[in-house]
Amino acid sequence: MDFVQLLFKVLLALGLGGLIGIDRERAHKGYPAGLRTLSFISLLGMLTSFLSDSMENQAIIPLALGMIFLIAAISYGLTLYQTKTVGLTSTIILVLTYVMGVISYFDNYVYLAVAIAIITTLILTEKEVLHSFARRLSQNELLDALKFGIIAFIILPLLPNKTIDPWGVLNPYNLWFMVVLILSISFIGYVAAKIIGPSKGIFLSGLFGGVASSTAATTTLSNMSHKNVEVTDACAVGITLAWSMMFIRTLVELYIVKNELSIVLIMPFGMTCVVGILLAYLTYKTKLSNTHAELVEQSPFNFKPAIKFTIILSVVLVISKLALNYMGESGVYVTSILVGLADITPVTLSAASLVGTTINLTTARNMVILGALSNTLTKLGMTLIIGRKELFIKMMVYTGIMLSTLVVSILLHL
Repeated sequence: MDFVQLLFKVLLALGLGGLIGIDRERAHKGYPAGLRTLSFISLLGMLTSFLSDSMENQAIIPLALGMIFLIAAISYGLTLYQTKTVGLTSTIILVLTYVMGVISYFDNYVYLAVAIAIITTLILTEKEVLHSFARRLSQNELLDALKFGIIAFIILPLLPNKTIDPWGVLNPYNLWFMVVLILSISFIGYVAAKIIGPSKGIFLSGLFGGVASSTAATTTLSNMSHKNVEVTDACAVGITLAWSMMFIRTLVELYIVKNELSIVLIMPFGMTCVVGILLAYLTYKTKLSNTHAELVEQSPFNFKPAIKFTIILSVVLVISKLALNYMGESGVYVTSILVGLADITPVTLSAASLVGTTINLTTARNMVILGALSNTLTKLGMTLIIGRKELFIKMMVYTGIMLSTLVVSILLHL
């Protein structure tokens, strides 16, 4: 290793330790392990790796780690004696910073060291937000999170990753992964809402409701408009945002499951989402800047919808395969329209599962588009059935603009 490379690693170690040290300096004035101390501990870790590598002596790193543990224990004892308060965070940070410095020396793990520094600083900085989030968690939510851990990290790895049906489309591992995927997306939206605060505004209601289920958000907000005509514009904003998030959620699902399918749909779905958000924003700014609505959130780990989606997905996979065998591509398209009446997710995931094996990329793209059109028109009908006529008229205009954008974007990219 030449001098320039070594100098870079020295500066990197100092910078990463200093990043964490800045927060410690702000949060605990007078605490011995601040910006300078943590910078030097990180540097010590990097130099320990350098000496271990140069001298070909692997014992140096654990010996130095033992010294850091001793320093951390002494620091903790002094803090406990002086302040009479019990807290291990700052003590653990000493050890973590040293380990991060050790990792930063190795070229293959430089980005890991940077990630550790950023994530650690973020967690430390958002202390109050995280504590508030933890305090607001109910017992049922915590139990649901544990259940999610079981299905994602215990059950999923045990399932066979091969098809088990005569048609060669039902893969237990892939189907259960869809349950995990749906719950994960729901969890991301839920956590964001918890951290930012309850859904007191229309934007949050539509955004986070749309992440979990745009159909559920449409039902809730349509019902709100039915009860109170004064919030019709607000509900229209929330529903439009939820529909916009549906297109983004679909792209995310496709990116995870079948990346090439998301690429061919990113322009039409992305443009439709942007137009929907602009419509919602303009309505919000012109008609209801001071209006607030609240969408009651359920636990993000509501397993019944996820299981229901997976069952529907299984049926769609089989029907699509049979329809393709006996009717050709037209049978797959009919299936996409019919299933899209209930939900877009099964169509999306079934198309992603079939592409490359049973259908080509163009057919899969058309399946998703038809499912999205069918689902959007179904939700438009829900605004009339559940909500007020005024809401339906507004959403009919918004739907026309959004779907026109979708069709034009598709035609331009044929």
